[in-house]
Amino acid sequence: MWRNEIADLKSGKLPFRFNYDGKCSSGFLDLWERETTDNSVAYFENKKNGGLVINAELTAYESCPAFDLKITLENTGQTNTKMIDVFSTLYFTVGSPVKSGGYAVHKAMGGLSTPEDFVQGDAMVYDEENFIIETAGGRSSNRDLPFFQIDTGRGKIIAAVGWTGQWKCELKNRNGELTLAAGMPRSHFVVYPGEKLVLGSMVALFWEGDPDEANNAFRQLLLERYIPTLPNRGKEPYIFCNTCFTRGGGWLNECDEQNQISLINALEPLDCESVITDAGWFTGGWPFGAGNWDADPLKYPGGIKPVADAAKSHNMKYGLWFELERAVAQTELAKKHIGWLLRTAAGEPRENENMLLNLGIPEAADYIYAILEDKITNDGIECYRQDFNMDPLVYWDTNDTPDRVGVTEIKYINGLYAYLDRIRKNHPGIFLDGCSSGGRRIDIEMLKRFHTHQKTDLWFDSAVDQNSLFSLSHYIPNAAFTAHINRYDDYSFNSVMAATLCLGWIADSEEQFMGNGVFEPGRAVELIERYKTARPYLNRSFYPLTAPDSKPGAAIAFEFFDKEKDSGVIFVFARERSAKEKMTISPKALKDNSNYILTDLATHEKKTVSGKTLKSGYTVDITGLPFSAVIHIEGKVI
Repeated sequence: MWRNEIADLKSGKLPFRFNYDGKCSSGFLDLWERETTDNSVAYFENKKNGGLVINAELTAYESCPAFDLKITLENTGQTNTKMIDVFSTLYFTVGSPVKSGGYAVHKAMGGLSTPEDFVQGDAMVYDEENFIIETAGGRSSNRDLPFFQIDTGRGKIIAAVGWTGQWKCELKNRNGELTLAAGMPRSHFVVYPGEKLVLGSMVALFWEGDPDEANNAFRQLLLERYIPTLPNRGKEPYIFCNTCFTRGGGWLNECDEQNQISLINALEPLDCESVITDAGWFTGGWPFGAGNWDADPLKYPGGIKPVADAAKSHNMKYGLWFELERAVAQTELAKKHIGWLLRTAAGEPRENENMLLNLGIPEAADYIYAILEDKITNDGIECYRQDFNMDPLVYWDTNDTPDRVGVTEIKYINGLYAYLDRIRKNHPGIFLDGCSSGGRRIDIEMLKRFHTHQKTDLWFDSAVDQNSLFSLSHYIPNAAFTAHINRYDDYSFNSVMAATLCLGWIADSEEQFMGNGVFEPGRAVELIERYKTARPYLNRSFYPLTAPDSKPGAAIAFEFFDKEKDSGVIFVFARERSAKEKMTISPKALKDNSNYILTDLATHEKKTVSGKTLKSGYTVDITGLPFSAVIHIEGKVI
């Protein structure tokens, strides 16, 4: 198996590399004493007298040719270790270029809240060329998405970065061999006696089968092993409401007990599972009150509990937005615990200065956990929305010393994971919604810890939704990211259906906002029923039926299909500037001996077509721009 040629516990061959005291680990690590268990190898610099211990934990999956590799460094000695440099958590070399000495790399942009959010971009890495995929500012999807694919002559490699900080992947083609080196670019440090540092994880799949199924094997692995579930609920995409989106994403400091309960009461007919109040509920409001995590008594005279109780009375979970990693000067957290806060300047804090709570300090993590625990146990919140609107890299850099470059970041991220794991362990029924100025913190480790992630802060833009959902679906089960809806037309709604759904309708009012029109309860229920028809397929196999295209004249199509049920949904979009009148698509995974009932979920028009005919090419009339259709395709054996 290809995977076992890259990573094999029995032989101790594991794909990571680093420099130690100026020497490359490839030249000495095999000489170190080691202990092997069923899922890890520990390498000892000096087992008897102590020193650096590297624990490489490898999970080789049985269901697909993939592995998860996590590296931990520990100093068991009495003095500092020698200098560790250029630590690549994943490092390997493969041969077999696709053609002309080159390797095809498929990557996507990160979630920067621009029209290019998660847009795919392909490149060829030819002989003697390098190619970089990386993030910026210390947030993991703040430049590139940390999921990517490499096509080789042997098959496909899909890799995912499990580090919620600064990472970099460099691909080098030398004489037809491609080397991948991925990890923290800022790694130049000694490890103190008794110190343990976890360097994150990497997931990699090595696929030699049907090229169309590589990404589906990866999606299924994530669904089975990484995406969390809620007890008695499953992993299907959710229907929930973050109330700020009912006013275009800007209803923050205006929220109060009365208007939140009013909206909750009106949402019940829409099968809304959870309701979240976003920023602004706390004393001082958004943004300068971040660091005061008590409910504003003027807005919530009875505290948060009456709102949570109202949601529970309608069988909904209720929750709050937090940005517990940030403390603004003059807030309670900044006044009480200035020593826990990372800053970029010396002297007295400036007015409204943003500071970063150092989660590498256990007492700091305990402090914010106690705040959340109080809201869960005493106020009854059952949803936790975590936002993060700062680039932390400059704070980490400023607080590193020359012999500890990267350690502030490592300890911070380790503390972040421990904090989130504590929430999930103690409260397994809580709904966790992730955000970071939109979609700037989506990586394999955060996917483990949140049920869904906001993918962008550029809301209610159908082209952005289509492009990002097309791209993210290549790697991630669709329950794990969220799209927002505040309109009622088919084109807008179809554009967000392939995701967890955040409702932005003003269900308790005839108020209009941002052109979303007066609330139409009957139409809203109709659209929710449409979504519920498509929802069971969204975590299943994904097939792009066209090439990615982000241009204003694009016409794109993609499919989700459940092979066991022989059924699925096809999404078709043509934008306003499209010059096409028809689009021919060839659905995947169909059976030649089945007839398929095709139902347009908007018009309810039906037709029956054989699987063999559909696979040879099915033509859709896309006149009447912008055009969209979501087609339910249901197999019936002939």
